[in-house]
Amino acid sequence: MRGKISLFLLAGLLPLSLAGCSENIVATLTIDPNGGNLIYYPEGSTTPEAVAADDPVFDLSGSYSYTAEANSELPQKIKTLQAQRAGYHFAGWGNVVNGEVKLPYLEDFSIGRMPYSDATYRAVFDPLASVTFLPVTADFEPLVIEGQTVAPLVLSGSDIYVGATLDNTRLNGVLTQLGNTLPDSQYTLGRFSAVYSPEDTSSIVGAITIAAAQETYYAVFSAYPTFNIHYAGAQEDVSIPVAPGTELTPYLPSEKPSLEGSVFEGWYTDADYTVPFYPSSGLLMPTADFNLYAHFCHQIPIEYALPEGWQIAEGAPTTLLTDTIPSEIPAPSAPAGYTFESWYLDVDEDGVYTEDQDVLLNGLNRIPENLDKAVLRPLYSEWDRVYVDLRTAPALTVPSQLADVAEGIYATPLLPGADLTGLMDTSAYTFSAESLRLTGFEAYSVTFQEGETLAESLDRAEQGSALVDLKVMPDTAVVLVPRFEEIHPVTVHYPSGDVTIQVGPDQIIDAATDDLIYSEEDAVLPGVEGVYLEEVLTGWSLSEGGEALTYPFSLDEVTDLYPLYTRHTSLTLVDEAGTTLAQVDGLAGQTLNVAQADLVEAAAQAAYPAGEDGVNPILGYRLEYGSLSYTYQTLDIVPFMDRNCFIRVILRS
Repeated sequence: MRGKISLFLLAGLLPLSLAGCSENIVATLTIDPNGGNLIYYPEGSTTPEAVAADDPVFDLSGSYSYTAEANSELPQKIKTLQAQRAGYHFAGWGNVVNGEVKLPYLEDFSIGRMPYSDATYRAVFDPLASVTFLPVTADFEPLVIEGQTVAPLVLSGSDIYVGATLDNTRLNGVLTQLGNTLPDSQYTLGRFSAVYSPEDTSSIVGAITIAAAQETYYAVFSAYPTFNIHYAGAQEDVSIPVAPGTELTPYLPSEKPSLEGSVFEGWYTDADYTVPFYPSSGLLMPTADFNLYAHFCHQIPIEYALPEGWQIAEGAPTTLLTDTIPSEIPAPSAPAGYTFESWYLDVDEDGVYTEDQDVLLNGLNRIPENLDKAVLRPLYSEWDRVYVDLRTAPALTVPSQLADVAEGIYATPLLPGADLTGLMDTSAYTFSAESLRLTGFEAYSVTFQEGETLAESLDRAEQGSALVDLKVMPDTAVVLVPRFEEIHPVTVHYPSGDVTIQVGPDQIIDAATDDLIYSEEDAVLPGVEGVYLEEVLTGWSLSEGGEALTYPFSLDEVTDLYPLYTRHTSLTLVDEAGTTLAQVDGLAGQTLNVAQADLVEAAAQAAYPAGEDGVNPILGYRLEYGSLSYTYQTLDIVPFMDRNCFIRVILRS
């Protein structure tokens, strides 16, 4: 509105410029209070004062008028001028043109100056109406928003909850006034939710237009959600209404509750204690009720129920906490032949583990509540025994799990399905008879008869049929009987020293399996450094420097073996200038194989390609061996000498 009066008054500058600066223009501003009283705000004051009828600022001829030089600044009294009229609301000043106010443009004079011509402004009023908001009663239909019922907060006290004198306004102004006028005694309990029309209580009023001097509406106030602390009997529960979005820190419990005979375990947000709550700053109240549940674990004594021969581990706990996952309880000491698997809580105390009745204490399950004691029993497996019968060959070492149970008889308990390969590993045994070698075991099922000794039971078992391909423990006892072969020593005379190996009957040595019987030893034998690369073990002889044995050969009658070595040399292909083109390695006395020959030929062809006539310039090859040389037409018969050699390309002249 202030912008309007400024533009209006500035428009009078044009006549002034046309009239010239020598002539002063005087205008009259007429103020029509329209039946009301004039008030203004003295400078620096927020309290209005009435304009007196004989105020010297105004010319009181008919209406209030003010005459001054055009474009001069209006006095403070006119800048803040307003009108009052009983039963009406002052809306502003309207410019009167041809006897009528130009609506809806309403002005004030706060930043205006005198116009360049006479102007009249009239006070514009709106009639006032009294709008009353009544609180919802207990039988009033509750508010439903998007399918969710908002329970109204029924307030007691005066029949008229809020009375407001309003002009034509929108509902947001009403909402603000309702929220700001809640009494202190009720402010913490709820919040304004909506307004109902008394004519139609099923609809929410979205806007209010004043149509009568007196109008009544119903205001619904929804109760704030409550912050509930459930102490589970430790102390009285607490319920506090808290506005959504309010920080909950001041309302959180400051101390842990205590309950005799129980241990406080923590706070939870559900009654089943599945969602833990950890107090922290910055937590805000949600839009629904927020609950905290104190969780207490009750201490109950432990009663250990063990089979005969079992013993409780030292330091085992004497009590448990209900509704907790107990920490690991030490395993009991079990007699030989039994394996402890887990503790279980015998809830029905029948001595038998039942999955849907009892609780397996495997680190995942909780101790039930409402128990007077915890009866713990072990789950275990009973083993059968594996016997190893070594009476025919006194042993020096046996696997560590075997225990000596009789003269030459060893045993260990194993569960059905346990791996037997460790006990049947021949490398885990040594014997006092050096002329024998353990080749494996035969397995037999063992049954025991009343009055038999262990040795007699094993002897009877070993007369039966052997178990075929036994690798895991069956569901009965078994006996393992070793099988031996006679062996004799063979001395291998390596350059680095002698090595003795034990050889069995009909031992055949094949060239492909040399390294499976004894390790090959390549050696750099005495010679001129750089002449050859190394010496390679290529065969065997019965005497030093003797004739090589032909593979395969038997070791039945052999007592000494001497290794035969062949030099490992190289053939290097060079061009006429002596530049290396290719190199292949081999053993002295061998010739190039197909792959090696192809490699050298390809390198030569790449260095000396055929000309345009298609004729290759390569005529042959010269093998240079020390001071001697040999000429070859092709490379397929070129031998490896006993030292490094060179092959030169012979070109056509």
